[in-house]
Parts: sequence; C-alpha cells; structure tokens
Amino acid sequence: MERIPVGATIGAIYNFAIENFWRVLGMCWLAIVLRTLLSIYFILPLTSRMQAATAAKDFAAVGGDMLQLLAAEAFSLVLFVMLCVGVTRLALGHKPRWPFLYVALGRDFWRLLLSVLVFSLLCFVLLLVAAVVAGGIAGLVGSAVANVKVASVTPFVIAFLIYGLLFAFAVRLGLLLAPVIVTERGVGLGFGRSWNLSRGNFWRLLAVLLAVLLPLVAINLLELAIVTLLTGDLGSAFASPGGLIAWSQGMSAQMRGHVYIYLPLAIAVGAASYGIIFGAGAFAYRALVPALRTDIADTF
Repeated sequence: MERIPVGATIGAIYNFAIENFWRVLGMCWLAIVLRTLLSIYFILPLTSRMQAATAAKDFAAVGGDMLQLLAAEAFSLVLFVMLCVGVTRLALGHKPRWPFLYVALGRDFWRLLLSVLVFSLLCFVLLLVAAVVAGGIAGLVGSAVANVKVASVTPFVIAFLIYGLLFAFAVRLGLLLAPVIVTERGVGLGFGRSWNLSRGNFWRLLAVLLAVLLPLVAINLLELAIVTLLTGDLGSAFASPGGLIAWSQGMSAQMRGHVYIYLPLAIAVGAASYGIIFGAGAFAYRALVPALRTDIADTF
C-alpha cells in the first residue's frame, strides 16, 4: 500500500502553483472572466430578486427565478470542470497546446463532468439520509433520557459524528477523482479507483487538503473584505429584517460599478486558487501511483 509523503506533496503543490501561476492564469482567464461576469450581472441580481420575492411570499416568481439560477449554475459548473481538467493535466506534466486560451470539451471533460454530477447527487442523497437518521436517533434518545441537557446536546453530537463520516467519505472519494479520470482509462466514473488509491491515506489526504484550503480561505476572506469596502458595511445586512435584501442589491450594483477593480482581482485570485486546489489532487495522485511518482518535489 502506497503512502503519501505529506510534506513533499504540500511542497510540490505550492511549488507548482507559484512557478506556474502565469501558465494557469493563461489557461483560466477566459473561464474566470465568464464566471465572474455571470455572477456579477446575472446570478447576484437574480439572487437578490429571489430574496425579495421570498420575503413577499411570491413563490411563483421564486420558482421561475430558480430555473434561471439552475441554468446559470450549470454553465458555471461546465466552466469549472473544464478548468479542473486543464490544470490537473498541467500538474500531471501535460503542457497545454494553447497557453493563453484553453477550452477542453473532449473525453476527459465529459467523463469528469458526469463523475462530478453523480458525486454531487450521491453526497446530496447521503446528506438527506444522514439528516433523517440523525433526527430519528435524536428523537429516540430524547424520549428515553430524562436529563434535559443530555437530550438537547444529543442531536448535535449525532449530527457531528454522521457528518464527520460523510466528510471522510468525500475526502477519500473526491480529492483523487480528477487525476484518475484524466490519467486512467477503463475505470468508469473513477469512484472505485479513487477509493482504492486513498485506502490507508485518509489522514494524509486530510493534512494535504487542510494545507491548501486554509490559505485559500484566507485569500477569499481578503477578497470578501475588499468587496465589502466597495459595497458598504456588511453589518447593515443583519440590522433589520430587510437589511440582507438591501445589502445584496447594493453589493450587486456596486460590484457592477467597480467591475474594473473586481474583475482583475477575481482573475488573480482564481488563478492562484485553481493552481493550488487542483494541484493538490494531482500531486497526491502522483505520490500514490509509482509510475508517475518520480521526484514530486522537482516536477517543474
């Protein structure tokens, strides 16, 4: 059973993201621009409209807007999967044919898109089942235990345990999915192969994931802080019942007004983020597959 060298893998991920920042930006800029403009000019205004319609209990309008939102999110997912294929291939050593314009709609893209959709549906179903099971167990315990404090804490403990198991399932199955799909043939949707590769490596995969996610959270919080400076006080969103709607509408308008600032920021943050997060799966995979391992610290 192969073991992921955590330190060397994390080092390889950041080495790749730093040294290939301009390559990743060249591959990703068009998709990032499209996703950002879609968010600013369509998804955010649509979300604000849905919030207002929900507050007014106009559920017919909410239903119509929901269909439009799903279509927009589907297009955004297509762009995201396309980027995932491209950056994953780059991290696995395949240089793009066109370094400043990347569009991938080949076999790898469609396989990964199908895998992501099935994986998302599977996680959604498991979350629903987990919620029902947690609620049922909590109800049984609550009726059997006389201690009010114990009965009130029990649902949270049960939910924590169940969602922890689901998180472990997602880490083992999801992190290696893209490199498996991009590299191997005859593995179907890649779930079985990803599960087998990650056996005995959950804690190592988790360490790698945390090492890349925590900086990304910090980067995105910084981006949120800049957006908040442009769009007004976030605290006003919670000052009154209609505050969130008013703040969302104001944020949408301000982002459109400052698109010349937000768009370059989104491109830079997106390129750095995609290089790190997609590189994580690729280099974890390289560490687990002997034929690709070589010296992962000296890949680029």
